[in-house]
Amino acid sequence: MPTTFTSDTLRERVTSVLRLESHITFPAAAPAREDLGQGLRAAAEHHLASVHLSRIAPFHGAPASGEGGYLLHTVPLALTLPLNRPLLRRLAAHLPGDAPQLEGIRILTIAAGLVAADLLSHDIPVVLLRVHQSLLEEAPTLVLDWLRETSSTPAADVSDQTAEDVFHGALSLLTHTTLEELLHDSSLWNRAPVTCVLACAWLACAGSHLPSAGHAADHDMLGLADRILDHAQLEPPRFELFTPPALPHEASPS
Repeated sequence: MPTTFTSDTLRERVTSVLRLESHITFPAAAPAREDLGQGLRAAAEHHLASVHLSRIAPFHGAPASGEGGYLLHTVPLALTLPLNRPLLRRLAAHLPGDAPQLEGIRILTIAAGLVAADLLSHDIPVVLLRVHQSLLEEAPTLVLDWLRETSSTPAADVSDQTAEDVFHGALSLLTHTTLEELLHDSSLWNRAPVTCVLACAWLACAGSHLPSAGHAADHDMLGLADRILDHAQLEPPRFELFTPPALPHEASPS
């Protein structure tokens, strides 16, 4: 059964994601932590749910942590659009920019965003099924296979070599590892810090709790959570409000 979705539920889970920053102490994870933090600050300061793609300018440029950083950028975006899948998909697909060589990363950014958004209100097995069904007609078969809970690679094999490795490895950690275990496995973080940050963020979206970071840190974090929630779309979109994009032959001449 899905979690009863309320603003309080979202606040609790956004707060769990924000607390990660104070718990990621592994030096190897600094670039990934920076990418996640950049996304969280952008979600707090900008209306990322806007249909104007220029509003996600803070995400432009290559992530500090490499290809996997694009997947990290979708987590804060998902926090502001937990129930608006059409717009989340559109914005997530835009994050890698216009570089042709990044075309293969687009489907992974969409998948990572859908996973994060669905974990806010569904259990992990249901999330994997929902995202699998959502991407059935567009994702490569290999990606669809990874979204089956029983097919995840053991955590020992994860790496950060490509965005595909990060996505596959994070799914493995999501389905086989608790947040507490993940945060204390230094060997894993040294080998695959981007994968670990993505998996931790997903587990926080799923409601895994972290201990308090201290009164002052919590105060700042709760202020950031409030600003993120100010921009969140908590109502499902009305279908008639969406105009499908024009096909190439229908586009108006410039």
